[in-house]
Amino acid sequence: MTTAVTTPVKRADSRRISARVRILLWLLVVMAVALTAVATTTRSILLRDVDHRISQLLTQETGEFANFVSQGVDPETGQRFSDPRRLLRVFLQRQYSDPDEELLGLTRAAAPKPHVIRQRRDLPDATELLVACNPFNVLCGPRGVARVFGPQKGADPARVEELSLALERWAAVLTRDLSPGTDLRTAPGTGASGGLGAGLAALGARLLPRFDVLLDRLDLDARLARADLVITAEGALDHQTVRGKIPAEVARRAHASGVPVLVLAGTIGQGAHEVRAVGVDAYSSILPAPVALPEALDRGGEFLADATERALRMVLLGTRLAPVAA
Repeated sequence: MTTAVTTPVKRADSRRISARVRILLWLLVVMAVALTAVATTTRSILLRDVDHRISQLLTQETGEFANFVSQGVDPETGQRFSDPRRLLRVFLQRQYSDPDEELLGLTRAAAPKPHVIRQRRDLPDATELLVACNPFNVLCGPRGVARVFGPQKGADPARVEELSLALERWAAVLTRDLSPGTDLRTAPGTGASGGLGAGLAALGARLLPRFDVLLDRLDLDARLARADLVITAEGALDHQTVRGKIPAEVARRAHASGVPVLVLAGTIGQGAHEVRAVGVDAYSSILPAPVALPEALDRGGEFLADATERALRMVLLGTRLAPVAA
């Protein structure tokens, strides 16, 4: 009898312990779900607050810049800004970063695919970005900025390939996360200023040929038509000059008006003769003799003045020569 009575009691104790465990497990699950819901709700509230604050800051910063452009005064001269580079420099010097602000950049390390580093954020509706740039400069591809300008800046072939790959990845991130459906790799102007054009285009900026922007603000064609001779200048006259550089664009417009063009350059490089096809009649270097770079920079104004005088004397000499008989 003792055995028969004891066995059911043990089974009952076992069932009671199992029930307690199940109840505790359910309580833990309910608490975990509740904590997850609280954490998710708190995160959403914080993100909405951050999003609102960033939008307010964007509106404030763009408004401040617009007011500075229209009303700003150069502290050195006390006059309105005449040089946009000076305006930007002074404006940026007055901006102090917040301790919580960070700068994000593209890392060198390779990865299977680009990762999202930020969310899309539209500029205020009243803001319109118009960028004057060289339309021949593109971000990626055989004529990308890394391959065209990298060697000029001292990059060896391995470094050029590394830079090209980084720009390809950056273009992929911008296109996917900020500007879907936009060609940021090879669209005109995306490679301007080392790729700044692509970044601005991803934010909705319009990339405009800089010479067209210049023509909208200057009555250049009328001035060229009244001129007897056009003298323009270039730092380095080479095969890249015909790809959207200002001297080549000026020569094209002058040639259309039948006005001869003379270019004075700091150096004459490979492919300089190509400028003749766009309307340049003659070109010359301002350097009187081979000089070291520091001296060329220090005496640049002097060399330019002397070269201009020599060129004009040659022009005057040509006007005194009798025409060659046919």
